[in-house]
Amino acid sequence: MKSSILFIGFFCAGVLATPSSTSTATACVASVTPSNLIDNGDFECGLSSWTVDIPDTSARAFIGTPGNTLSHAFEVDLVSASNHTELGVSARITSDPIPVTFGHNYTLRYWTFFSGPDNGFVGLMINNNPYKTTDAGDLGWGAFHFNEFNWTATAAAAEIRFEFLFGPAGSVDKIDTITFLPRA
Repeated sequence: MKSSILFIGFFCAGVLATPSSTSTATACVASVTPSNLIDNGDFECGLSSWTVDIPDTSARAFIGTPGNTLSHAFEVDLVSASNHTELGVSARITSDPIPVTFGHNYTLRYWTFFSGPDNGFVGLMINNNPYKTTDAGDLGWGAFHFNEFNWTATAAAAEIRFEFLFGPAGSVDKIDTITFLPRA
């Protein structure tokens, strides 16, 4: 079930970056989901609130279109055979630290897209601990699919990381509409 999104327009000095481009400020419309603790989980403000690492020279990571519910998504394309330089990780995106309350429960929701059935997988880590992997065989390919993970805070902050790991075939994988919500 998709959560409803309230749209609030404002100027956002988001940084759009690819491995070969320079930073540019852009005007954007950011979405706000009530109680969402993560900033810019829909990537409408570029890479604002996120850090990107691309250890695989065969991968290209950027803000692509279309997104799940709005215009943009974080996209990783494997353009040739992977170099597998860091345990198979071609690219990763990590949130800024998010203040949380130790021992409290949270729900992370996000949408993944795989362009084909053998396009590797997206791994979820929180505070450098692996929790979940998703691939096209789990939910399908050719469209965005909903993912959810419940987490109990083990520290005073959460850094959410998604890692993109590819097989030998070229592919396009995306992640979008990320929300991190307190649970009752």
